[in-house]
Amino acid sequence: MIAKTSLYRLTPLAVAVAFVTACSTTPAPTKVYPKQPAASTPATAPVRTLASLGQVKISVVPDASPFEDASKRLEKLQPRSNPFVQTPEQITANANTIDAQINEKLNESLYNRLISDAKSAKDPGTATAYLNVARRLKSGSDDANVDKAEQELLTKNVEFYEDLIERMPAAESRAEIYYELAKNYDLLTNKEKSLAALKMLAEKYPETQHLTEVHFRLAEDAFASNHFTQAAEYYGKVLEDKKSGFYDQSLYKRGWALYRASDYDNAIPLFFAFAEKIWIKPKKSKQEEDALQSALDIISLSFIQMDGAKSLTAYFDTVGEKFYESIIYNNLAKAYLGKKLYKDAAETYTAFIDRHPFDPDAPELSTAIINVYDLGGFPSLVVTAKEEFVKHYDPSSAFWQQSSAETQDKLRPILESHIIDLAKHYHALAQLDNEPADYQKAATWYRAHLSLKPKEEDAIVVNQLLAEVLYSAKNYKDAIVEFEKTAYGYTANPKAADAAYFALLSYQEWDKSVVDVAERQKIIPQRVVSTLKYSEAFPENENTSIVMQGLIQFIYDNYKTYDDTAKQLSSDIEKQVTRIVATLPQEKSSALMVQGLTNLYLSYKDYESAVRTAKALLAINPPVDEKLRIEAATVVADAQFDKGNFAEADVAYQQVLAFNITDVKQKSRYQDRLATTYYRQAEKLRDEKNTELAAQTFLKAAEAAADPKLKATADFDAADVLYKAEKYSEAIPVLIAFKTKHPESPLAQDMLEKLAFAYEKSGDLSSAAQQFQAIAVRDAKKNPSASREATWAAAETYEKAKQPELALKIYQQVITDATNPVDLRAEAYNRIYTYYDKNSLSNEAQTTLKGIAQFYDKLGDKAPPRVKYLGAMAHFKLAQPIYDAFAALPLTQPLKASLAPKKKAMQTAITTYNKVANIGVAEFTTAANYQQALIYQKLSADLMASEKPKGMDELVLEQYVLVLEEQAEPFNQKAIEIYKANANLVKQDVYDSFVQKSFSALAELEPGRYKKSEQIEDAIDEIY
Repeated sequence: MIAKTSLYRLTPLAVAVAFVTACSTTPAPTKVYPKQPAASTPATAPVRTLASLGQVKISVVPDASPFEDASKRLEKLQPRSNPFVQTPEQITANANTIDAQINEKLNESLYNRLISDAKSAKDPGTATAYLNVARRLKSGSDDANVDKAEQELLTKNVEFYEDLIERMPAAESRAEIYYELAKNYDLLTNKEKSLAALKMLAEKYPETQHLTEVHFRLAEDAFASNHFTQAAEYYGKVLEDKKSGFYDQSLYKRGWALYRASDYDNAIPLFFAFAEKIWIKPKKSKQEEDALQSALDIISLSFIQMDGAKSLTAYFDTVGEKFYESIIYNNLAKAYLGKKLYKDAAETYTAFIDRHPFDPDAPELSTAIINVYDLGGFPSLVVTAKEEFVKHYDPSSAFWQQSSAETQDKLRPILESHIIDLAKHYHALAQLDNEPADYQKAATWYRAHLSLKPKEEDAIVVNQLLAEVLYSAKNYKDAIVEFEKTAYGYTANPKAADAAYFALLSYQEWDKSVVDVAERQKIIPQRVVSTLKYSEAFPENENTSIVMQGLIQFIYDNYKTYDDTAKQLSSDIEKQVTRIVATLPQEKSSALMVQGLTNLYLSYKDYESAVRTAKALLAINPPVDEKLRIEAATVVADAQFDKGNFAEADVAYQQVLAFNITDVKQKSRYQDRLATTYYRQAEKLRDEKNTELAAQTFLKAAEAAADPKLKATADFDAADVLYKAEKYSEAIPVLIAFKTKHPESPLAQDMLEKLAFAYEKSGDLSSAAQQFQAIAVRDAKKNPSASREATWAAAETYEKAKQPELALKIYQQVITDATNPVDLRAEAYNRIYTYYDKNSLSNEAQTTLKGIAQFYDKLGDKAPPRVKYLGAMAHFKLAQPIYDAFAALPLTQPLKASLAPKKKAMQTAITTYNKVANIGVAEFTTAANYQQALIYQKLSADLMASEKPKGMDELVLEQYVLVLEEQAEPFNQKAIEIYKANANLVKQDVYDSFVQKSFSALAELEPGRYKKSEQIEDAIDEIY
């Protein structure tokens, strides 16, 4: 701790009366900025005088706990009161004592005396000294103000010094005057002028004896005002005087100022210098220890603000090695830990170890790295850190070689602990991911542990674990060595039999893993020796039967041919197994031997022997594990199956499935086997033409099967056998069931067609039509042509089913779908028209005819024949109402008036029938021709039958009729002309009803030529 110093040098008189300070009180310490020295005063704190500042000491909060982290200590950096100075509370507490009352009276009396002496002083210096002492007495009282007399004296002093400065010759030094002036301003609490006087003193009189004190005062003021760069500069000037009483305090405070100014590079060396001054002391006080720790903590904070451990290492690289490096690194790491920056803390420890790998503290810091990662929750980094620890400090390391025996003894248990942790870690990891590399790592660490020569009881456990990881890593050769070492290499291993047994299992796995036949032959003798050794060492062990199983496996692996040797060995083993089972029926291993022997017989296809041993296993009492009984029952069933005895296999597999089989895959296999027995029986029934029973058995197979493909095949065959036997009514529900259960099966592709056919054959036309519709939907994208055919078939089938309304909907859909061929759409129009016409829906029929006509008109010459035909038909039928309208018009008087609309109607009808004829369809061309002739004939007849004028006598009427005949005859001749043209089509091989009607009309109009029907018929016969 820096000793208490007075900022100003007292005059001789002041020294003479300084004894009074022993019975006076000092002001309470000021509040400070967190984490900064106590002498610093915030801008908002009460202004202190120069005299009172001299009482302040630098101190830190004592370390609460040696285990508390550095960051928490740093947070507690607060100014501490001078232990030799009473607080205001203490003063108040002691105020009522007799001594306190006496002291108060003495202080008052002495104060009055000093004020009186100051008033009568001959010079300002003496007066100031008296006032300074008086002020110290007064500052401890409740009256915080200097009395008026004191202020007047101080003011006169200031005036005196200022006047003196003006009057003194320039050549004379004013240093002492500025010094006294600053002091008096300070006593007057005029801080600004006091500082101005100090700056003037420092600037003009650098040789003054007060220069160091002045710089310190200026530095303190700058620090308190948070002007840290300026404060650092002033503290630096104080440090130029190494013998100054302000040196230690300024050294520490300059470091703080630079730190607060974020100048860490320059702050750090100052804190180190401060710390070193304490470190070198052989004995330190509690306050010095606290100050040292505070310096270390601010050093840590500085490096954290920089680049942490990298900056710290760079610093020591620059300044060279220091005896306290491990302490600094450790303190920085703890600071990081306090902030929960675990990786930074670990990197700090690592940085020290990298810098000083052989330092005696290195193991401790390496352990700290592990603890840091563990505390931070970084398990993978804990593993890495432990690996690095072992690598750096194990007996083969350079550190170990140069270490003392004492250090090695300390390291050995730590190494054992870390090594076994690493081994267990990689062992557990390997068990999770089953990676051989992790097993090998675990083995390496187990071996490393054994190399440390642990106690035998520990070595047995580790040796066993080593063997196990080698086994798990499939390194069977080395595993055998370690298992046998564990079994036979220790004096007292309670689990030696287990280790020896695992050695035999390792032989078994090793034998499996070797591909080369010659190499395997080398293993056989070693395995036999090991087996014999086991039997000899552990004759009563329950695993002896398991060893027998290994022998059975050996026979299976090495005797692929069922020759005499194999038969003899099998027989001998069976006898031995029978004896063991009789002796230890309750042991599971007994059943396992029987199981192995059964499998051996199966491998040789000796089904008779296999069935015998399987039945023996089923007969063991108490009953053995259900899984083994399931397997034995399966052997019996499979044997019957392989022999083709499907009826017997059926019964046997049902017995197997009666067990509670939890393995879904295994149960599925048995279900499929049972289903296959049904399937084979169904095939036989089908071949025997027993159709219905065959179908039932196929369905039974489908129900029993677990395999979706087998289910689908059996369901399909059940439907197919009925379908092919033309039992359509029986086939339909089976076909539907198949389609429902197996919609994605390739066998379901033509199921709709089969259903449609079956429904049709069974007379259910409506359902057949529905299937055709389903086919159309199915094929709409992949086969549009087939889809159209199915759609049409659906419509026609609905018609057959007497459901024309449903057919009509389909035809309408065909019409509206522009992707359909035009002839198909036209035919759909025709079907719709036929429906309306048949059901006397004349309006709908006429609308449909117009649709057909328009459809044809759009195509014109491009229309295919069928469309042309339907177009001609539509136009012809649409012409009938036009003809009827013409025919219905009467000819009345006046004739001219009624004849005009009649002719107009006639012309419309003629034009319409011409359009029909021009389409070029013979059937409707002859019809149109006939209708045109009929129109002319009708007009001629209507003229003759028209209303006669009234009031005519007989002669006039006769003349009128003659005129009518003259008018009507051209129309009659026109009709005959058209009839003849139509009749002459016979010569072009055209003869239909309208041609015949034309002949009939001609016979009526020209009976002399056409009346003889026989001649007409003969002429027609000649044509055809």
